[in-house]
Order: sequence, then structure tokens, then C-alpha cells
Amino acid sequence: MNVAMNIIGYFGGHPWLAVLALFCLNMVFIPVAEEFNIMVGGYLSAQLDGSWPFTMLACWFGMVITDYWAYLLARWFGKPLLTSRLGRFILSPDKLEKAMTKVDKYGAKMVFIVRFIPGGIRIPVFMACGLSGISHGSFLFHSGLGAAIVMNVSFWIGYSLGDNIEALENMANQINNYGKMVIICAIAVAALVFGIIYFVKRSKKTVAKSPEESGKN
Repeated sequence: MNVAMNIIGYFGGHPWLAVLALFCLNMVFIPVAEEFNIMVGGYLSAQLDGSWPFTMLACWFGMVITDYWAYLLARWFGKPLLTSRLGRFILSPDKLEKAMTKVDKYGAKMVFIVRFIPGGIRIPVFMACGLSGISHGSFLFHSGLGAAIVMNVSFWIGYSLGDNIEALENMANQINNYGKMVIICAIAVAALVFGIIYFVKRSKKTVAKSPEESGKN
């Protein structure tokens, strides 16, 4: 966390750069919560007028590219990497086996689902997708969709903190509490989005059937 705080201090005047630098830590498997990275982007954007659109884009890009990086490592280097000493350090065989079971059952949809599940299951699932041969396009679609929902919730929570906290260290200490709020809000938003999609599709089917029924009459 000290490394993360140093990055925030150095790039504080450029929130989008701070966010991308923090996600670089995730790409080398330094355990910094993605939600923290995004909330930092929101918090810093609140201090600088007009910086939030670029920062939000950086948050979304950072989430997707770190997911894709884990996927690519497993796809390129496969089990030789994951069974090596480094691979076992990154991901235990037990976690990988559980992730493979889930991916075999749900496919690329699991990439979207794990966005709303805490507990360090994301990296195992992303790597399992790489091993399973799930296509790049399908992986990126589900990753991007899930990231867009979670990113929006986390970002605006960080943005709303503004002057309500004394320092970023306080936000880091409270990240677990806010993490639960993020998950609940993200699930609610996801349910709303899919509800709207379902309603629109059903409406289109109804409209398509109406002319056919009129013709029969």
C-alpha cells in the first residue's frame, strides 16, 4: 500500500495517470484492490474540475487490460507457467482447479459474473479462460461489460467522498466497507441493465408478431 500511496502523491495532479500507474501494480500481481484504484481516480477527479471523463476512461481501460493480461499469460504460456514456482506463487493449484470447473460450466459469462464476487477469484477465472481457449473477443466483451458497471459505481463513490475524508489513507483503511457497498450497488445496476434489455427484446418480439397476426385475421 505504501507503493500505491507514493504513486498517488506523485501523479496526484493527473488522475488518469495515477489510475493507470496503480493498475500497473495489478499487472505484476501486487495486491492492490481494483476498487481502490478506481475510487482514487474518483477522489482525485473531484479535486480537479473537468478531469473526470478521461479518468473514468482510464479506470475502465485499466480494469479490462489487467483482466486481459492474466488471460493472455495463461493462453500464451499455459500450464508450464502455472505449474512453475512463479505460477504457484501467483495462483495456487486449488484455486485454478475451482476456477476451471466454473469456466467449464459457464464459459465466458464467468468473466462477467466474477466482477461481483469478492474474495480473489478474478485472476484464477481469467487465467482459466486463457487455458480453456475462450476466444479473445468473447473474453473482452464480458470483461468490458462487467468493468463498465463496477467502474461507474466505484468511481462515483470515490468522487463523492471529496472533502468528507481527511486523507487518502483513510479511504484505504475503509476500502473493505466501501467494497461491500460497491458490490451491492453494482449488482443492482446490472439487474436494472439486464431488465431493460429483456424488456426491449420482448417488446420487439411483440411488435414483430402483431403484423403476422393481423395478416392471419
